[in-house]
Amino acid sequence: MISKRIHYVSFVIFGFILFLALIFPKVASEKIRIWTVGLFAPCNKSADLDKEKNDSSKLVLELEHLRNQLETVREWLLSEEWVERQIKRLEMLKDNGESDAETIKKRSKTFADVIRFQMEAVAAKVIFREPISWSTTLWIDVGKRENRKLGREVIAKNSPVVVEGCLVGVVEAVEEERSRVRLLTDSKLVPSVRAVRGLFQNYYFLDQLESFMRALFYRKDLFADQGEKERLFQSLTVLKTRLLETNENALLAKGEIRGSAFPLWRSKNQRLKGVGFHYNSVDADTSSKELQQDKNFSSLKEGDLLVTSGIDGIFPAGLQVGIITRIYPLREGAVSYEIEAIPAAKDIDEIRSVFVFPPS
Repeated sequence: MISKRIHYVSFVIFGFILFLALIFPKVASEKIRIWTVGLFAPCNKSADLDKEKNDSSKLVLELEHLRNQLETVREWLLSEEWVERQIKRLEMLKDNGESDAETIKKRSKTFADVIRFQMEAVAAKVIFREPISWSTTLWIDVGKRENRKLGREVIAKNSPVVVEGCLVGVVEAVEEERSRVRLLTDSKLVPSVRAVRGLFQNYYFLDQLESFMRALFYRKDLFADQGEKERLFQSLTVLKTRLLETNENALLAKGEIRGSAFPLWRSKNQRLKGVGFHYNSVDADTSSKELQQDKNFSSLKEGDLLVTSGIDGIFPAGLQVGIITRIYPLREGAVSYEIEAIPAAKDIDEIRSVFVFPPS
């Protein structure tokens, strides 16, 4: 208000001086003109600075908005690419030579369900993480408003939160324009999982390898010459081929996994702890015949992939959860193993965008 009054008074004074300049002799009016310019120069400079500051702020906001749009487009492109890869692998799974048609049918259904959930998912940005709960919760920029736009409920309590087929967490609270996500690294989130080995396990490593190769292809500065680059890519291509050579699809022990992070503390690592891993049960995915074939299940190994089993009623079966890094010896009298693992998803502490699956 005060600023507006100052500008108004300034214009009145300027108009009065201009009037005097018109009726005074040329020499006198020239002096008045020079004095007037000097008088209002600070005001003009201040106005220019204010305008420049406003323009700069608008530009920063526009660039940030554009960056977010580009990031969203990038995530959708990666998602579509991921879906295409999984569809091809689903077709490979059906033709992998397994003699048990029922087993192929069960495996294919799990694979197809994950693809379907991904195609129905909603992309979201991470908008806030409280320092005191950095490794346990975060907020994303979608909520009830997105559900109304879609005409169906996707963002809801217990909606899985995923990045490229890897479990990140679960929605635990939904507001109008944002939602709170409980992270996989939090000790309170306990998904039911099972270990897998063979082709499903190799698919995960193949995704990581292909992502690495795409990024590396454009880093010419990392190679001494073109020959060095070609030799490396030939070796990586051979590795890709080996990952697809196996027909094995072993579904191993089931159990529960939980994070090691607690509120009020930012975890220095993303270690997951597993309990209750045992083999003595038959379910919809594992026949008694399969269990008999794998009796020597001393079997859990470092590097085995953990995927959701679907028996907790929250997460669909087949989402990648973690990689086993340690198996504790079976304690005397115990019937189940304890393990350690790392998340299958890329660095959860620095994650910026996710996909929200509809609730199971």
